[in-house]
Amino acid sequence: MKKRMSIQCIIMLSLVFVSSISFAACINFQDLVPRDPNGYPYDAGGTIEDGYCGFNWSSDRDCSPDSNNPQWGSFEWAHMVGGLESYAYLYAPEFSMKSISGCFDMLSINLGSYYYSGQDVYAAGLREGKLIYNKAIIVSEAMAGSLYSFNFSGIDHFALWAGKSGSVVYPPLEGIDHVICASSITYNECAPVPEPATMLLFGAGLFGLAGLVKRRG
Repeated sequence: MKKRMSIQCIIMLSLVFVSSISFAACINFQDLVPRDPNGYPYDAGGTIEDGYCGFNWSSDRDCSPDSNNPQWGSFEWAHMVGGLESYAYLYAPEFSMKSISGCFDMLSINLGSYYYSGQDVYAAGLREGKLIYNKAIIVSEAMAGSLYSFNFSGIDHFALWAGKSGSVVYPPLEGIDHVICASSITYNECAPVPEPATMLLFGAGLFGLAGLVKRRG
């Protein structure tokens, strides 16, 4: 009987523990790329629609409903930046993503710059309209992607935009827009606040364990 109760208590506590775990997800846009009859992806591009991967997307940093949605491309659709971890990517002078369901933790992005070396890039993390995090990055090499960490925790809105500094790598392109290229956007959904039923289950498990310890004592 005591052994059975011990097993039940362990199961209860395990269920509570598992329900509180959050797992990293990665947005690489590869599922948006069309494929030929043999299943191979090909060069293409399009719009990242609201709702994709649980976010509303905007081509401005404020996630304004009046703004257009950002664009995605694959392979050489928009002069793909080398070194990206995916063959599909988002490209825009600025973009933002806002969670539909709640908060998230922005972990890292594989990021590159079109045409400008020494490109300044700025990031912001907001929650309920309030700025929580900001960060400035210098992308030293043009047309080459690298992984950048952010670790913005508990936000509901992430924005990224290119500044106006940097040296253009092709002189005929002097004055062209500063555009960033992003892929492998890695994030965690925030662990949910425990519901009353979950807390009751946890309490029952602790109570059962305490009873077993008392009996054995």
